[in-house]
This record gives sequence, C-alpha cells and structure tokens, in this order.
Amino acid sequence: FILDFAEVPFLDSTAARMIVVLGHKVVRHGGHLYLSGTDTAAQRTLVGLGLRAPVVRYMPTIDAALAAAREDLAVE
Repeated sequence: FILDFAEVPFLDSTAARMIVVLGHKVVRHGGHLYLSGTDTAAQRTLVGLGLRAPVVRYMPTIDAALAAAREDLAVE
C-alpha cells in the first residue's frame, strides 16, 4: 500500500494511531506500506508511535514510493 501525504497539512493523534495499526496489519499479512511526502512533523509523530522500518518505508515522493514498491515486488 502507498499512502501519499503530499497534501496533508496536519496529522492528529487519531489519524496517526490508525496509520500505525494499518502498517502493522499490512506487514502481518505479508504486504508493504510506503508513506510518501510526509513532512518532518508527521514522520516524527509516526516514528514516535513505532511506525518505522521494517513496517513502513518513508519515501520523499509518490514516484519514489512506486519505484520502491515495484522493486520490492520484483524481489519477492
């Protein structure tokens, strides 16, 4: 899954917790989660809640996230 945060101005605690839960569920079911375009504050919040590698990959752009997802799929 790729979630693009490029247009997200603010991430409240409820949304952050939901994304953390999503990340753990995706990995538990054999998937990958990529977050693109997260600003520093959002990424710090998510990392502080435990959303870090290998559960998630933070990518600077949607294009970078798509490339990483394709690469990961090719390896599997």
